[in-house]
Amino acid sequence: LDEAVAYLKEIRATDNVDKNVNIQVVSDLNIHKLGKYNVTFIATDMAGNTTKASTTFTVIESTVTDEDIKELANKVLYGSDGTAGIINDTMTTAEKASAIFDWCNKKIKYVGDNNHSDWRLAAKRGFEKKSGDCYTFYAVSRALLEQLDNVQLLEIRRYREASTRHYWLLVNI
Repeated sequence: LDEAVAYLKEIRATDNVDKNVNIQVVSDLNIHKLGKYNVTFIATDMAGNTTKASTTFTVIESTVTDEDIKELANKVLYGSDGTAGIINDTMTTAEKASAIFDWCNKKIKYVGDNNHSDWRLAAKRGFEKKSGDCYTFYAVSRALLEQLDNVQLLEIRRYREASTRHYWLLVNI
């Protein structure tokens, strides 16, 4: 519910002559309303030959709570199941923030897709899949930094003036 749909993420069309086949998506899918929706993919080659394939997308409610995010964050920060955490009590707040930045930078692989509707969903995906876009980096960093004392966070967005959205997190220690 309320998540962007990447219709073509797992969809491929091949042709024995054309290298690039155009794929059109026809759907009445409403990401803001629970339910089942028909989605049709129409592939057309340069000669005008077409083929169609249809499937059903189901919009469901996704719930990720603050407690879920805190649990995932604390596993990274303090460790779990014999795995060491990335911070300890002897570190200063600045050192902890730096350890969080380093962890996000080293552990999360940049891929250019994600849903920007809910930072909790993005953080959960980042923790679990270790991949995402700048919004994922923002969301995971936020989840981790919110567990620290004496840290103020400010979300910064670029999206209206630019052709793409971008997210940063300003940290005051």
